[in-house]
Amino acid sequence: MDKQLRLVVTGCYSLQGRREQDPEDITDSRTLKGGAGDSQQLAGSELASNGVASDARKAKAPAAEAKQNGAERSVHNVGKPYQCEICKHCFAIKCNLVAHMRTHTGERPYQCDICKHRFAIKKTLVEHIRTHTGERPYQCDYCKHRFAVKKTLVTHIRTHTGERPYNCDDCKQRFASKRTLVAHIRTHTGERPYHCESCKQRFTQRSHLVKHLKKHSCEKA
Repeated sequence: MDKQLRLVVTGCYSLQGRREQDPEDITDSRTLKGGAGDSQQLAGSELASNGVASDARKAKAPAAEAKQNGAERSVHNVGKPYQCEICKHCFAIKCNLVAHMRTHTGERPYQCDICKHRFAIKKTLVEHIRTHTGERPYQCDYCKHRFAVKKTLVTHIRTHTGERPYNCDDCKQRFASKRTLVAHIRTHTGERPYHCESCKQRFTQRSHLVKHLKKHSCEKA
């Protein structure tokens, strides 16, 4: 092994013994003369590149994990890390997932002391108790009408503002409340989930069933 090759192998590359005007010599010389600063810059660049690749792998990990669980999460579920294993619905807060799971299990741990009716969510129990006490803490700023449930107040205010945020995909008709939209959609699908035990007649809305049951009560009287 000659002297020049020996120097290359050991990492102590030198231009001694080569042609002085060789362009490759000049390029190699400039590279080597960069010193520790350039070496650190190069090392930093490599680390940054590796960091970007690592971040990219981390970003792909949740999607890959969701695929393995059988449901790839959509952009609407960003920031909702808690997922129901039964219906794949996602939640931002763990307690909301716990409450949601009771819709599958049928568990109702909260009971009204007055009528013994049971509820899956404590908030629903609190709102229910107001039907016994008559408490209506939420007031409309337009007409001063009062409500026991905040959501009912929000829906009521839309009768003043004219806001209808819920849209039917079939006929484009708009509604002030989600419940009204759901009931309306049944006029398109033909679904009638509420049925009378006495005559087996079916209804699209619970209120229609209640009204119908009163007719049976009058007939029996």
